[in-house]
Amino acid sequence: PGTSRRSMLYAFCCSYGKSPPSSRTSYVMGPMAAEPLVRLCRHLDRSLLQTSTVQNAVWSVSNNRNINAVYTRGDDLSLVVELKRLLSALTGQAITPYFIEYEQYGDNYWSFRPAYLYLEDSYSVKKEGAVCVVFTDTTGKVIRQLMAPTRRLPDTFKLEVRMFLNGCASGKYFVRVYCDNRIQKQWEIKL
Repeated sequence: PGTSRRSMLYAFCCSYGKSPPSSRTSYVMGPMAAEPLVRLCRHLDRSLLQTSTVQNAVWSVSNNRNINAVYTRGDDLSLVVELKRLLSALTGQAITPYFIEYEQYGDNYWSFRPAYLYLEDSYSVKKEGAVCVVFTDTTGKVIRQLMAPTRRLPDTFKLEVRMFLNGCASGKYFVRVYCDNRIQKQWEIKL
């Protein structure tokens, strides 16, 4: 009582899809948030992630936004993977080996338009063959060739996809590894 204290305070939106606050927005203290948001905030308080990653993490808990949207290029990937595990536990969403970054306008507005895909995983080739990697729609139409046909001997290979999603609407897509024109492995990508 009778003393004041200065602290850094970060506030994040819990209602995805509403307009961002203005510089004149005022806030009042309210009741404590539900336990999942409190657990998330305690975790985020200890992390060094970008503001856009933190905002998408909050939306994944408050509005059930896809946990694969919790990524911003430049983040420490190990911190994002740790955050994704927590979000999976809080929301029940499955962990996938990919991240989607959405277009952002300034510090306060995120669009519904996917901008960037990052996928890291591995695939195995069981017999020698020509292997290619493509990004397709649900009908199998190739949107982008990610790796031209390349001769591979039987082995396990690391796959890393980093691509801009210009012109891709929200929806379901696949990253597919073909060996001699047969699907060897595929990842369903929800934008």
